[in-house]
Amino acid sequence: MFPDLNIYMTDTSGNQLYTRDENNDEVYYYKEDLTKIFAIRDGEPYYAKTADYSEYYPTVKGVQILLTVNGKQKYAKLANGKEIYPRQGNRDEVIMEGGKPLYAKNELDQFYYPRRFPGAEFIIGDHFLYETDGSVKYPKFGFVPYYPIDKNKNERFYGKNLNGKYAFVLYPQGMGYRYAGKLDYETRNYIEYYPPDNSCIYFHGTDQPMYALDFNSNPIFPKNNQDDEYYLKYKDRQDDCIYINRERTVLSRYATDHNGNDIYPVKLITSTGTLTEIILNESYAKNAQNEYVYPLDEYNNEYTLNDDTLSDS
Repeated sequence: MFPDLNIYMTDTSGNQLYTRDENNDEVYYYKEDLTKIFAIRDGEPYYAKTADYSEYYPTVKGVQILLTVNGKQKYAKLANGKEIYPRQGNRDEVIMEGGKPLYAKNELDQFYYPRRFPGAEFIIGDHFLYETDGSVKYPKFGFVPYYPIDKNKNERFYGKNLNGKYAFVLYPQGMGYRYAGKLDYETRNYIEYYPPDNSCIYFHGTDQPMYALDFNSNPIFPKNNQDDEYYLKYKDRQDDCIYINRERTVLSRYATDHNGNDIYPVKLITSTGTLTEIILNESYAKNAQNEYVYPLDEYNNEYTLNDDTLSDS
């Protein structure tokens, strides 16, 4: 592969020294035995440096090589102390091998994600990084964070903050939060889904929750442990949300229980402090036998579309 060139020069202490080129950069001798590419100082291999005192990797067949000290790999560092990832032939950055991902640290001594060419950050497995306040740090493409994709490339998944709560991706420039998506095998389209704890997103600056949407922008109801669908509630309120956007577009259907019965959403009647069921789209809910069912007012009485209950707020 490479001729086994002369060994590195040594100083009076026996430490090997890199020679320098016309740019004053230290240079590697490429040897047949790749473990001997690095010069040895104080009994350990070390990286060559450029003229500005930044360490750099030797490159063999387009792949940059990490050195190993006492059985552990070690990242090269720039002059400012930032560790840098080595690159593969396709210019993707790679991470050190070990029992768990060992991310590199920047000049502020904070871990940061490696990047795939041409610039998308990526995580290893489900090992997220965190901000100093304990919130999960999602990888970014440019300045835009995104949900990572699982190993089967079927599902974008959520990260957890250090307090155990799931976190949503916050897009920049006022775009707000978004749910993660998973692949619908029938249509081959991604549909949004709620995190395992069924927590939800609220529209920025409001107490109105956002429903997850399918590929046709139809709302998706969360489900409880009995497989019953249910409505999202306004923040710190008992009212069910019946709108899918800020423009107050009404839900196109009722939520249903696991037996197929429609469920009426409820609204708080402030004058009585009780709840009343409300009708969607001027159409009654149906039971599993496809029979219409009347809603119940705040006094637990059935009422019809012609009643005035809905106007009492």
